[in-house]
Amino acid sequence: MNRALTSKLIVFSLAIVGVLFESRAYAWASPAMRASRLSPDERAELLRYANDTWRSFERLTQPSGLPADSLPRDGVGWGNPSMSTSPTDIAAYLWSVLAAERLKLIGTEECRSRLRRTLSTLANMERHNGFYLNDLDPRTGATLRISPFDASPRRPLVSSVDNAWLA
Repeated sequence: MNRALTSKLIVFSLAIVGVLFESRAYAWASPAMRASRLSPDERAELLRYANDTWRSFERLTQPSGLPADSLPRDGVGWGNPSMSTSPTDIAAYLWSVLAAERLKLIGTEECRSRLRRTLSTLANMERHNGFYLNDLDPRTGATLRISPFDASPRRPLVSSVDNAWLA
């Protein structure tokens, strides 16, 4: 599984756990799903997953408030966060911050601080006709013009799908 897919699966998992775990989102599910309730053990297990996932976001997030795209394994533990991100990664981070606060993994002030920092960085990032560019440096929000992986030149790219996640 590639790094970007792994990162997106982690983000998606935290978001789903946040929605299903604390809210009454069962209303849109099937009647069988609504009828079943989580046991205390199941709730504890899901909360452990959410907590572990949130800890990965703590490692991924740069001082700019932007998350890196991935956190690779280096054999015995976790390596350093990648030095690229995208509007999708940023969007997933924003909703994950809200889910973490709702699950009481972080406090209200930390939630607000994280959101403010990320939104402040977004306000100063380069855009093309209002769209954020892909291939961003999570440390600054600058568009990557050289690949952090192999130093090859990169052409700026706009993705309507990535921007839709952030909208």
